[in-house]
Amino acid sequence: MRILSLLLFSTVLLDAATYTVKAGGGGNYTTIQACATAMSAGDTCTVYAGTYNENVVVTAGTAGNYKIINANGADTAYVLSFTLGSYTKVIGFHIQNPSSPNTKQCVYMGAGVNHVYVTNNVMYGCGYGTMINTNSTTGASYIYIQGNTLSYACVTTATLPGTCHVMSLNGTHILVENNDLSHFDLGIVYSASYSVFRGNTMHDMIQSECPSPTCHTDFIFAEPSVGGGLPSQYNLIENNVGRNGVGTDAKAFLSQGDACSGQCSNLIIRFNTVAHLGSGAIVDENAGRSDVPGFSYVKSYNNTWVDTNNYAPLYQGGNYFANNSTHGANVNDLFYYPRA
Repeated sequence: MRILSLLLFSTVLLDAATYTVKAGGGGNYTTIQACATAMSAGDTCTVYAGTYNENVVVTAGTAGNYKIINANGADTAYVLSFTLGSYTKVIGFHIQNPSSPNTKQCVYMGAGVNHVYVTNNVMYGCGYGTMINTNSTTGASYIYIQGNTLSYACVTTATLPGTCHVMSLNGTHILVENNDLSHFDLGIVYSASYSVFRGNTMHDMIQSECPSPTCHTDFIFAEPSVGGGLPSQYNLIENNVGRNGVGTDAKAFLSQGDACSGQCSNLIIRFNTVAHLGSGAIVDENAGRSDVPGFSYVKSYNNTWVDTNNYAPLYQGGNYFANNSTHGANVNDLFYYPRA
């Protein structure tokens, strides 16, 4: 039985192929899409330096046999966007569309997609409402977004104001880890459960860069609309760094349960360091309502908050728990120079 298993495993490895994509010729393909279309589960497309003005669609691999699209070594490979199926990986690209930055998500995962890795990419000047998006109705699961640098969501430095979200994540079992986010209106927007947002650096969130003066900005934001989306339960926000949230309504972590039908609860916020915010640090509330349940069991501990709520006391304090958001806790946090 063991010999048979080894033979079968060896056959799977031998069947996997690696193709090369070179824009100027000399590889297996000159476009990423041609390679993605030809590949089977378990195959790899390695893309060499060049500008690929493509919106690439990668269909699903299978369990244990991912379809992998990766940039070659330290090569700079530019592409407009990716739409990813299950069991796929996208690694090391420069994803951008500066000539039309608000027309299409940089990375999109459709309904029911699972087991996707988006790793070590640079995204700039691309998006459509959000840079990275999972389907808002059924969501996605087992999504890993790690080591990416994302800036100027839906805009470029020349087309400000007009920033959008960096990530809109819906589903379950999502890991967002070790990314760098800057110049956006909302950083991570989630309607998700059993998910972790860890080790990210979020900075230069400038309210005046939003589409209108009335927009609000948050590093991490949840306001699920259950019935039109997914609930938010059993999530963890830990060991992130946030700095320079400029504006009268620029917050760190906002959790609102006004449209959640009582299905928003159990959030841990710990070991984060946040500095220089125009408004509240943690805002756990219910959009000012008192007739429906809030976002409950939000536990904050061992965080450091510096210079928060420095524009106006919009939320009457650094950390704010209110409006039927029951069983909140704030334990062993450090506050330096809060306005209130």
